[in-house]
Amino acid sequence: MIARVAKQKGVRTKPEKAMKSFLDMLEVTYVEQHPVPRAGVADFYVPSENLVIEVDGEWWHSLPANVRNDARKNREYAKQGIRVVRISERDLVKRTA
Repeated sequence: MIARVAKQKGVRTKPEKAMKSFLDMLEVTYVEQHPVPRAGVADFYVPSENLVIEVDGEWWHSLPANVRNDARKNREYAKQGIRVVRISERDLVKRTA
C-alpha cells in the first residue's frame, strides 16, 4: 500500500491538484504540504528521493517578493541536501492536458 499524508492547510491550487493526480497515477509515495525547517512548506516531498516538488503558479510566483522567497527556499533546500524541482503551472498544464 502506498502511504500518503496530506495536511489540510488551505486550499490546493489547480496546478497542485494536477501534480497530486500525476504523482498518484505514478504511484509515488509523497507528503503534501511538508514542513522543511528554515525553508517553509514544500508543496510535495518524496522521501525516497529526498526530493521537494514545488508547483509554481504563473501569476503568484512572478511577483518580486515571491521570486525572492522561492530563491531563498531553494538555497535552504540545498543547504539541507534536499533536491528541488520547480514545475511551472504552464509546463504542468501542457504535460497533463
